[in-house]
Amino acid sequence: MKKTRLTLIGATQRKVTKTNLATSGYRRALIAQLTETLINENKNPHEFEFDDQDVESNAVVDAGANTELMALLQKISSEIKQQSTKIEKQSTTVEQSTKIEQQSTEIKQTREKIDAKIEQQKADIDDKIIQQLRELRKQFDVKAEQQSAVVNTKIEDVRSKFDQKVIELDQKLRSG
Repeated sequence: MKKTRLTLIGATQRKVTKTNLATSGYRRALIAQLTETLINENKNPHEFEFDDQDVESNAVVDAGANTELMALLQKISSEIKQQSTKIEKQSTTVEQSTKIEQQSTEIKQTREKIDAKIEQQKADIDDKIIQQLRELRKQFDVKAEQQSAVVNTKIEDVRSKFDQKVIELDQKLRSG
């Protein structure tokens, strides 16, 4: 069994050397590198056979290494999924934050436009009110002058009648 493991390690190192990967280190690290390389080459690491392996070493690889590889691959896959989910959530959060900032800016700009329109409308209304007040004042002054003329005419008429009555009374008193 020990000879088979050494053969397996040697075969693994030779395969790793062919792929320009490190050949020294722990067996698990070498197997992980080889597995990653096989996956990148679109090969199934469970079906990979070393050039100089016999049936017995295949059984050892299948029974021991493949189990370890599968566990490691599952663990790595799980960690990748977790990190991917975390990144997606952060990305979504960043996107939402960016949208909120954009909407906030748009709201602020819209508010500024509305405030400017309100100020302009206030100024326009104030101008119209002032113009209408001037027109009303002119109309009032004209009407007041007209009324004053009418009143003055009536006063003159009454004064004239009064003066006439006073003269008539004065003549009656002197004649009589």
